[in-house]
Amino acid sequence: MTKSYNNNKLTVVSVEVGLVHPEAGNAMTTWQVYLLRCSDLSLYCGTTTDLERRVQEHNQGVGSRYTKSRPPVRLVWSSRKLSKSAAFSEEYRIKRLSKVLKERMVNEGLQET
Repeated sequence: MTKSYNNNKLTVVSVEVGLVHPEAGNAMTTWQVYLLRCSDLSLYCGTTTDLERRVQEHNQGVGSRYTKSRPPVRLVWSSRKLSKSAAFSEEYRIKRLSKVLKERMVNEGLQET
């Protein structure tokens, strides 16, 4: 959306912009939240559209700074498929949980409902 001002009048113009980020996807793209167990037994939470590829990236040292220094990692939990907005909201919620509650999610195989 573009806003322009002409003679103290606000004009709003809708502009369709192409998506650049490869994970931005389209309306049909599904997202997942996941937890990885790192080599130091810590948990890492992330969001992706391709879980298998993302776990490989983490194990190759290109997934994130956090997991780069803690290889290898293994997938211990993932959510059902979500919209982009729901996935990022769920990731934020999980990251705010205590380690005890994250461990409970992993041990009980809990998924977002």
